[in-house]
Amino acid sequence: MNFDKTQFMQFTTKNSHQIDVDNGKANKLLSKLNIKFLRIYADSTLSWKIHIEQNTNKLRAACYAVRYV
Repeated sequence: MNFDKTQFMQFTTKNSHQIDVDNGKANKLLSKLNIKFLRIYADSTLSWKIHIEQNTNKLRAACYAVRYV
């Protein structure tokens, strides 16, 4: 496993806290709060907020281009 490229994300609910993962290999892995996978942005609580924010900017640019033409 390439520890420089490998990351992990721990899924939680909005009310619960993240559990501290403590084993030999987990200290070398980077913990992420949000990630992009297959063009879908996900965060640790599985809300759509980040995905909507990222795609809103792209849609605004596309709408402007269509309106301009």
